[in-house]
Amino acid sequence: MSHVEILKAALSTERSTPERLASLGELHEFLRDEEVVQELAKAAPAEESIEVRTAMLRALVDCDITRLKDRAPFMEALSYFASMEPEAPLRLIAVAWLGELAPSDPAVQSIFIETLLHDFDDGVRLACIAGLKAVTRRERSTIDALAKVVATPAMRPALLGLVGQLESGDQQRLLAGMLHPWEPPAVRAQILDRLAAMPSLSAEAGRILLGYIRQEQDR
Repeated sequence: MSHVEILKAALSTERSTPERLASLGELHEFLRDEEVVQELAKAAPAEESIEVRTAMLRALVDCDITRLKDRAPFMEALSYFASMEPEAPLRLIAVAWLGELAPSDPAVQSIFIETLLHDFDDGVRLACIAGLKAVTRRERSTIDALAKVVATPAMRPALLGLVGQLESGDQQRLLAGMLHPWEPPAVRAQILDRLAAMPSLSAEAGRILLGYIRQEQDR
């Protein structure tokens, strides 16, 4: 009986959840086998039990991906968990893992941005920002998409920190674009202080700032 067949038998839905969880814990050594990892990556997103799905995801992120010749199934599973998994704690596990090991991958940056734009959990979104902070070379599409992010109060410091890492022109444009009337006065004051400290403003940032000033005058 191959290791893959043993894994399939261990995960059989005919067994109870405690039995399946116990078996997963006992099969840790099998995860050195690439075929077992690929099978686990294929099965994990479709698993209906939250407890078993969580254990499967934790087993995946504990794998040594440097041993994998074909990482595509593994990355597809992690991408699913980061962006489409219904349970926020599992999305957080996947996003945090991607942020630690593959943040500069353009596909991973895309996952971070899409999750940042559409997720409702602040913890998951903060993990996306942390992942983007770790990127050494951000794609132009990644930078432009940051202008669409609507930050909750818990996210604002982290988002401002990320924007502060960008080149001056992008930083100015995004900071000026964050001057929304609904932002607390203290946040807007912080943004204005950052803009005022810059030696000069780009034409685009100046245009956005002028529109903000006119809007404030009309209120």
